[in-house]
Amino acid sequence: MKFNNVKQAREFLETQYIDPSDYFDELESLRDSGEINMFGAPSWMVENLDLTTNWANAVFLVWTEDREVA
Repeated sequence: MKFNNVKQAREFLETQYIDPSDYFDELESLRDSGEINMFGAPSWMVENLDLTTNWANAVFLVWTEDREVA
């Protein structure tokens, strides 16, 4: 599933009962480590956090918006 905007990503996560903020600390740590380019974070989340591709993409999209607002 491709999300065209953050609203779609949030709605998808709500239907799955997933709170994206549960993953924000992990994403911040990954960003701070410089381990990977953050555009690769969704794939990293699938491999390391056992998320589906759709969940990881949606969480990442919401996280990027949250960082822009903060």
